[in-house]
Amino acid sequence: MPLIGFLNGRSPDDAKPHVARFLRGLEAFGYVDGKTVSIEQYDQLPKLAGELTAPHPTILAAPGGAPSARAAKAATNSIPIAFVSNDSVREGLVESLSRPGGKISGVDIMSGELTGKRLELLAQLVPAGKAVGFLTNPKGALSVAQSKEAERAARVLGREVVFVSAGTDTEIDAGFEILARNPVGGLVVENDPYFDSRRECLIELTAKRAIPAIYHIREFPAAGG
Repeated sequence: MPLIGFLNGRSPDDAKPHVARFLRGLEAFGYVDGKTVSIEQYDQLPKLAGELTAPHPTILAAPGGAPSARAAKAATNSIPIAFVSNDSVREGLVESLSRPGGKISGVDIMSGELTGKRLELLAQLVPAGKAVGFLTNPKGALSVAQSKEAERAARVLGREVVFVSAGTDTEIDAGFEILARNPVGGLVVENDPYFDSRRECLIELTAKRAIPAIYHIREFPAAGG
């Protein structure tokens, strides 16, 4: 029986719908967990990535963004890895989209390239002259690139951008205090796995401050954002 390793950067509860869709996709090709394939799951990164390679799985599935994929790539160069990423080239996962190189490939949703478009859409919905906030995770691999893209888009639109950096819960709270002192017409939340994991917190804070916000995945508006 082939063995599939499943490495996800989301919490177990948050990952439930994604795991369910992953299993349905496998079943469509005749791979049923416990019957025609065995699936081992780990949800702590990156320490357990090494443990996941120990039983030599046939393939490693690493959805959940760059953290999962990087942990898997660092753990092995012999086991094929399939990832889901926002910008796999900039995140250092592959050499190029057309020629990934090595034994790693996957789905690149290119969400990072839409940073400027999200800011543009939000700017159309808030009063003219109002600044736009941009929440970024300084620990993220794409933070600098996406901040520059937001700045470029804002310059074209003639909008001021208030940049707020947060990589911890404390910094998120402090960031919204900054936004309170520098009122913005709306907030763009960077597409970053950490912010995905703090979805409920961010939705609560934007509601409390009455700040219109735009996000990169449907889970945010589906949860009330």
